[in-house]
Amino acid sequence: MWNVQAGLLSVAAINAIYNVVAQVIGRSSLDPVVFSTYRDFAAAPILFVLALPGVGRYIGQGPAGQTAAGRGLWPKTRSDLFRMALQGALGVYANQILFLFGVELTDATTGSVCNLTLPVFAAAIGMCTGRESFRWQTILGLCFCLAGALLMKLEAGPREGGSVLGVLLLLAGSFCSAVYYIIQKETLRRYPAVLVTSWEYLFGFALMALSATILADRRPQSWVLTNASIVMLAFTVLFNSVAKYLLNSICNKYVSATVLTCWSTVVPVFTAGLSFVFLSQPLRVSYLGSLPVLLGVFLVMRAREDSRKEPGFAKLQELEPC
Repeated sequence: MWNVQAGLLSVAAINAIYNVVAQVIGRSSLDPVVFSTYRDFAAAPILFVLALPGVGRYIGQGPAGQTAAGRGLWPKTRSDLFRMALQGALGVYANQILFLFGVELTDATTGSVCNLTLPVFAAAIGMCTGRESFRWQTILGLCFCLAGALLMKLEAGPREGGSVLGVLLLLAGSFCSAVYYIIQKETLRRYPAVLVTSWEYLFGFALMALSATILADRRPQSWVLTNASIVMLAFTVLFNSVAKYLLNSICNKYVSATVLTCWSTVVPVFTAGLSFVFLSQPLRVSYLGSLPVLLGVFLVMRAREDSRKEPGFAKLQELEPC
């Protein structure tokens, strides 16, 4: 189980490094929707290539006569294909597009704060659908995580991002991500994580490309990659897309959606530390908010371990692999 937690820790570190790299390179003139389209376009084939080595083992477990690697990359049923399309629409497309437009109507700080609601949505959906057992220890841990992360995020005081519609879009994006992680679990029981992630990115790219043709800025500079944007795109594709989504999918097979998303609250902690070391940004008193964040993550993980010892845990496993 600790290797899974290490994977989730790596995902948080990738997000924090991305935040620091974005500060160094600065904002690109590239339209955000176009940038996301390029990202998904590059990430999808890389994921499919990574899926090929495991196709042989996957085919060996499949029906007789299924011998071609190309066929092994295809979902077994139409319902599975539709499910992966839904996951791509929620986890790769919807959360991105809603975040982009939400931040445009508010600001980056508001977007970061709204992202902290992800574990709350995941826990609420999991408990309401019976996929997770209700434990006060989990609720307390989430409260600690949210309180600490909010303290760190709101250090600069109030911003001008007061659009109600923007906040609603940001919250809707977090909700889509929570639903994505929960419904993805069923698919991960039948297919390799890298294959599931590949199809999700393919469908996500299709929807993002359609959005770019309709919504993106028509000016040429909004579509042309500069040297800085190429570096940023390469990092985003390899780490913030391929590595992060693949690690999340693998870890999602073994932990609850609440534990998975709870680790996102440590991103502000890592970002503050990296900014201090590499950008010489001063440490602030509000960074003490990292202490309740770490305590909250510990409580959520401890609650999960305690629930594994309960008699009813085996029944929950039928709904959700743990």
